Amino acid sequence: MTKRHHIKELLNAVNKRCLKQVESSVASGGDINIHLTDKGQTALHLAVLQNDLSLTKLVLSLGADISRTTNKKETVLHLAMDNNNPAKAKDKQALCFMQRNEALVEFLLSHSLDMDAQNISGQSALHLAVLNSSESYINLLLKTRIDVNLTMNNGSTALHCAMTDLVDSSKRMSIVWSLVESGAQINIQNKMGETALYLASKLNNVDLANYLISKGADVNCMTRTQLTAMFAAIKHCNLKMMRLLIKNGARINVINNAGDNLLHYALKNVDRGEKRLDLVKLLLKNGLDINAENRNRRTALFIALGVGDEDLLNLLLKHGICPNTADSFHLTPLHVAIKQNSQTWMQILLKHGAVANENSAAYPRNAEPLISEAIRLNRITLIGLLVDQGSDMHKSVMFTRTPLNTSICNGLHKVTNLLLNRGVNINLKDRYGDTALHVTVEKLIFGSAVVSLNLVNKLLSLRADVCAENKRGLTPFTMIFDPLRFDDRKTEPGFTLVRHMALMTVRQQFIGVKNVDAILSRPEYFTIFQLSLREIHLMQKTKIGNSNVFYYDLLTGKGRQLVKYAQNVDVAETMEAQKYRLAYCHYYCMQLIVNYTTGKTRLNLIRQASIKLVELAPVKLPTEIATYICEHLSNKNLLNLEKTKLDGRRRAEPLTFTMQLRKRRRMI
Repeated sequence: MTKRHHIKELLNAVNKRCLKQVESSVASGGDINIHLTDKGQTALHLAVLQNDLSLTKLVLSLGADISRTTNKKETVLHLAMDNNNPAKAKDKQALCFMQRNEALVEFLLSHSLDMDAQNISGQSALHLAVLNSSESYINLLLKTRIDVNLTMNNGSTALHCAMTDLVDSSKRMSIVWSLVESGAQINIQNKMGETALYLASKLNNVDLANYLISKGADVNCMTRTQLTAMFAAIKHCNLKMMRLLIKNGARINVINNAGDNLLHYALKNVDRGEKRLDLVKLLLKNGLDINAENRNRRTALFIALGVGDEDLLNLLLKHGICPNTADSFHLTPLHVAIKQNSQTWMQILLKHGAVANENSAAYPRNAEPLISEAIRLNRITLIGLLVDQGSDMHKSVMFTRTPLNTSICNGLHKVTNLLLNRGVNINLKDRYGDTALHVTVEKLIFGSAVVSLNLVNKLLSLRADVCAENKRGLTPFTMIFDPLRFDDRKTEPGFTLVRHMALMTVRQQFIGVKNVDAILSRPEYFTIFQLSLREIHLMQKTKIGNSNVFYYDLLTGKGRQLVKYAQNVDVAETMEAQKYRLAYCHYYCMQLIVNYTTGKTRLNLIRQASIKLVELAPVKLPTEIATYICEHLSNKNLLNLEKTKLDGRRRAEPLTFTMQLRKRRRMI
């Protein structure tokens, strides 16, 4: 009989559980310890896998080696444990058969076996019995000399296995009790650094954690990622588990490998509103450092802003979290509010002491300017709020353009107008030495659609410096003739600048040597310059309608003069009818409209504010006196005065206006 024929005959006999055929095959010279399958299983292995006690006894009596292992280093004891896995039962009958066959395991244990033998995964028979929730087999194994603290390849003991996904989790507590009472060490860590208590907390099992703590479990033992049982409890938002751990000495101010403390971790991993608030309150009550920073130097306030929970934000701020810290990216909580475009968050932060003024000592050093960030993200509504809180409109990020120049370059018209109306310095230079006028002219010459000629007119009306030179030594006017960037061609911005410089010349203001040379060297611009001078001289001689006010007076007027001109009936009638448009060039007409509108707007503000002031005054105040006082207030104060409401005792709110009015009376 060949070896191959012998293997086939013996395999069939074992699979059919035919004892006589097995004896006959061995008697005919067959090797009982030969591998019958490609998995390296012998006749004894197959007999155990079939849960056949009689067959197992026969094979052993025929000389089978009980210490033989399969290709995966499994002993007969491993196969007996794994074969009795209820999860592998195909039907209820098979399940009952597995549960009844304890005699096979007892028979195997009666032989001299290596109880601590491990398979290719490092599992012993005890590991498999625990994973299969086989309490009867666990108890049988624990009565032997088996090492209850033997570790698998991943460093897990049988106690660790009891904390993982058991086949029957309802038996977990009794299995853990059996292991601990048999000498299982509670604080052994697997290769991930996890202890039994950490896994119990991860399972969200308070009773199991309480039992382990009573047996001496270390509540502050850390995993490889520096997580304690408290982190696992927080992830499940289990307040009962947290209280148990804290009661037994769990540290509160502990950090993981990302630098996050328990509060950081809670805000990142818990998304349930009310429970999250209770969890945070519990941590704060037990002495957690609310201003602790993680590796990015971010406090919990940064994360709370990202969560978007107003109650949580107010809770942290009321407990003293600092709103004026900067992270490693040089951003403050106000920057986060800007990024989220949340006026609500910003107002809450400002209410609790957040500083928006970059020049304040309380503002974090090296933090990015707020206005620049708001402009970069086009947060128009927030820019006005920041300016009101004292944020610097001129401070820019290092090596970048000024906030005004940035808004012009990006075509943010509303932002540009807001900054101009708030009094930004239009002659401030950026890293290239360019002013707002330089940038606007450059964009127009390139034919960009993000700016218009009206912006040039507005900048000039706000006294933009036409003599300012950038780092290349170019003024806004001479930029038009820069051979490295543009063709020498006639441009509308150039004509506008020439007309403005003609007006400056008449007013005996310096227009710059380079500008003069450029005008004189180009006939087309020199012609415009001469024509502009003639128009201005004509305006000096021409009255507006039937009034005694000359067009030149309105063109060059300021402040109270414009208010006075707007009060003139003849001036108002002529300007409203726009009868002057055909007489003068577009630029001068635009300047006339701007000045008249400015005077008219302020006149209306003064009238409305004076009426309000008479109502607010604690004593009877003559209208003439009220008007005189209002003439000395700024437009912003006039608007605020108009919005002021009167309380029951006829006292003005806010009180700052009352104080200002008293000062004005003393002046009078």
